[in-house]
Amino acid sequence: EYEWLGEVNSQALQSALRNLDSAYKNFFRDTHAVGFPKFKSRKSKQSFQCPQHCSVDFKKGTLSIPKAKGIPAVLHRKFKGMVKTVTISMTPSGRYFASVLVDTAIQELSASAIQGNTTLGIDLAVKSLAVCSDGRTFDNPKNLQ
Repeated sequence: EYEWLGEVNSQALQSALRNLDSAYKNFFRDTHAVGFPKFKSRKSKQSFQCPQHCSVDFKKGTLSIPKAKGIPAVLHRKFKGMVKTVTISMTPSGRYFASVLVDTAIQELSASAIQGNTTLGIDLAVKSLAVCSDGRTFDNPKNLQ
């Protein structure tokens, strides 16, 4: 009876249930700031998430998700890191888009002390356009007067 559920990735189904669960949890919070979960129409933008086992091959220009390998894709920018989630969405016009969530390692920048002779503070003012910390002022050009 439910053989069609085997045709899709089980994690995509679990992701949809997780989204529904978070929508109901947000609704039943004490503040009631969030409204009742909205029914998503078939005619609106359709999307699903693949939270694991996804990859992007920049050399071949392909995207691989579970149960669909080697999907040709137009890749706009390269990234380095581990692919966390791929969201595939279809617009009402029938075009498909993929959004890739990537976990990247960000290098910490070293904190350097502020040098008094090389640092300049600028304050935007009302009477003049800007006032610098070294005492210079820039007049506001009044082009319309």
